[in-house]
Amino acid sequence: MDEGKAALYAAIIGFAAAIIGAAVGGLGTWLAGRRQASAAVTAALEQVNGQARNEEAQWIRQERRQIYSNVTRANAEFQAALANWKRADDPPNSNLSSDAAAAQQRLMDACLEVTGFGLDTVAEAAFAIGASSSELMTSTVARMAVLLGRDDPATLAIAAEVEEWEDALATALANFTRATRHTFTGHLPQIPNP
Repeated sequence: MDEGKAALYAAIIGFAAAIIGAAVGGLGTWLAGRRQASAAVTAALEQVNGQARNEEAQWIRQERRQIYSNVTRANAEFQAALANWKRADDPPNSNLSSDAAAAQQRLMDACLEVTGFGLDTVAEAAFAIGASSSELMTSTVARMAVLLGRDDPATLAIAAEVEEWEDALATALANFTRATRHTFTGHLPQIPNP
């Protein structure tokens, strides 16, 4: 073979090798870029999803905090209204009884609200507050009826339970506080034994 043809073949082979090398290199670069872009998109989606989960969890915590504090506030209002009624100059005939009844209804409403955002343990504790407050209201009304002279055995028996229901409400509130604290901190503080 003469040198001219050999040089031409060498040039053609070199040119083809350069084109193939450039194509393979370009393909490798394109594939690497594609993998990096895919990884970047995946990381961005994970970040957005994580942020959305965190924002939702924060919103739920805020709603729970508000709803749980509504129960505590309504209980304090009920306790104050009940105490005002009992301290009145003429408790059986006082208009303060309607204030106590309205405060007790607000407490019941606040306790029912817990079922929407509360954990089951908190909802059960809120239910116990509502039930105890209802029984306390019933026994207080009976006690006021006794003060007015009603002395039938059923009314006397219900009136005698005021302190029992006050204790039950205090225990229910302590259990509610304990359960709500667990919602936010993840651990249950111990309630001291009496």
